[in-house]
Amino acid sequence: MMQRKKVTILCLIAILSTILCGQFFNHFVIQRDVCIHCDNGPEKGILYENTSPASEKKRSENSLEEILMILGNMNELEKISFGDEYEQLVEILNRIKERQNYKNLFPANMTDKHGAETAEIQEICPERFLGKSLLYGYPFFRKGFATLNCSQFISLHKLVTLVFDDLHSSYMNSTTHEHVLRGVHQYFPSLKVIFITRNKPRGIDKIKSHVQVMNVEKDWKLGKIWTKALARVTTKYVLIGRNLAKFDDDVNLKRLIRILSHNPDVAITSGAYRQRNGYWDSGCEQLRLRNFTLTLQGGYFMSSWDCVVCDYTSGPWMARKKDVRLDKKLHFGVFRDMFMRLKEEKKIVVSCPDVMFNVETLKQDQDAWYLDFVKKHDIKKIVESSGLVRCQLSCSPRFGCKRGVAHRQGSSCSRQRGMAVPPCDLENLADAIKTVMNECEKAGLFCELQEGTLLGAVKLNKLLPWERDADITFQTANYTALKALAPTFQAAGFSVTPYDGSIWCCVDGRKAGGKIVMDVDRWKIELYGQHLMESEILVSRGEKPTKVNFAGEMITVMKNPGLFARNRYGSMLYRHQEHWIDLGAKSGWHFYNPNKFEECEKQGHSGCLKQYNTDGNLQFDINTCPCVSPLIHE
Repeated sequence: MMQRKKVTILCLIAILSTILCGQFFNHFVIQRDVCIHCDNGPEKGILYENTSPASEKKRSENSLEEILMILGNMNELEKISFGDEYEQLVEILNRIKERQNYKNLFPANMTDKHGAETAEIQEICPERFLGKSLLYGYPFFRKGFATLNCSQFISLHKLVTLVFDDLHSSYMNSTTHEHVLRGVHQYFPSLKVIFITRNKPRGIDKIKSHVQVMNVEKDWKLGKIWTKALARVTTKYVLIGRNLAKFDDDVNLKRLIRILSHNPDVAITSGAYRQRNGYWDSGCEQLRLRNFTLTLQGGYFMSSWDCVVCDYTSGPWMARKKDVRLDKKLHFGVFRDMFMRLKEEKKIVVSCPDVMFNVETLKQDQDAWYLDFVKKHDIKKIVESSGLVRCQLSCSPRFGCKRGVAHRQGSSCSRQRGMAVPPCDLENLADAIKTVMNECEKAGLFCELQEGTLLGAVKLNKLLPWERDADITFQTANYTALKALAPTFQAAGFSVTPYDGSIWCCVDGRKAGGKIVMDVDRWKIELYGQHLMESEILVSRGEKPTKVNFAGEMITVMKNPGLFARNRYGSMLYRHQEHWIDLGAKSGWHFYNPNKFEECEKQGHSGCLKQYNTDGNLQFDINTCPCVSPLIHE
């Protein structure tokens, strides 16, 4: 067995070396005057043979380190040339490295001027999934991935400055800055803050010394305002908190800095945003300028670091200060202009949906406010991801996608391994889920999307194309009230089966459990009770429950659905794998391993999943209109 493992490992290294040679021949410069793996040979550029065990071990270590360094230094465009194999290759090589007790790629210890060992100073300590299984964070999944303790790191207040404003929100909520500063003081008390405002806000005299207030004139353009604010930033990184409504523990600054710190090709890191009305969005859009038309579409083509790769991010974001260069002559559109420049420079922008910002819900801005921006790029029309069309000439605004098509004709197809579910079948299930969630809301019951249904909403804003059923969580205290809605569901074509014996006592003094199964259009919807719901907690605080765009409607979920999904499904969740039943797993609690889709029984069939990449979501949305909740930031 050990011999077989050795052969497998050697084969993998050999295959990887071959791939690297082919893929990255032009990635290296081979210098003849450099002696490789030799100490003091008489001639430079010659690799001398030394067959002693120690030298062989050293050569093997060095080769592995070089391959890992090459992989680590690749930018995202180079990584994608490996397709779905990149993460797997890195994981295999790191396992080999750990097993053979190799030294770290970058030494964990250095020596000071006296020769004494000192721990390496890094900007942010590393992150790790703390659980031994995916049940670790159950039921709310607020825990899972966490920053480890390390001996040497740089304090956050020396790394990043928060810049936020109330330029367009003070008329809606004059105390917004108080909510933000209160949260900053609670979670990062020494964080440097620059607050941009046109008015002298209430309580300004009580603001701490590490907070600078920047008053701006009414006629200043946004490009000028933010450029002046950035000139005050003295830290390496800056968090641009446009329209920030409050600051809480969902703002994971360490995660955003960690990605920037280790990846020089990444210019922007951001997260999801949640509006005051509860609407949640992953904050990732693609930009395309063709035929005088700037089109923004929600979605992503690929992912990395458990984040999605974007052209434009519509929520708050973090960057190196030196990368934020704004056109002072622009007003609305100044940030889109910057993101368009970054795209031309082939810089990478990512949104990490487990990081969540709370922002104001803003009105749609007038088309005329974008005139400077459209003149600069000779744009005649802007198509927002919400469906809104802005025209420099006279044309009527148009919102959303055409809806209201019935999908219940015909019988459902059987679920086949390697095959996507036909669109109309998915529409039937989506309609059924929306019916259940809407009835819950009308009755004042707390219900949230759960499991793979929630994952599909976070990743695709709809059901996963390989879905087998639907999962919804409800508050156990609402079990009787939910069961009483059976006649309403039956009138809509559902069969309802309650399991009265599934309730048990107690968690934190509350009854838990409870199960109701509904069947409709050959689909099964399983509803499971939970003693406490995050939507209940939000409502008790006077806040709106979080809602995600699910098949064209805003549907209730837990407070931070991106964090829940990551801690529930583990690393690489924004890539794809089929349903755990199709993969032969024992349950849905296995770690994600998105390698490739299963073979399709009918080769070449239009429904075969093999035709799709296992990364990105836009390949599943080619012929549909993206329906994203509108939020204009500039």
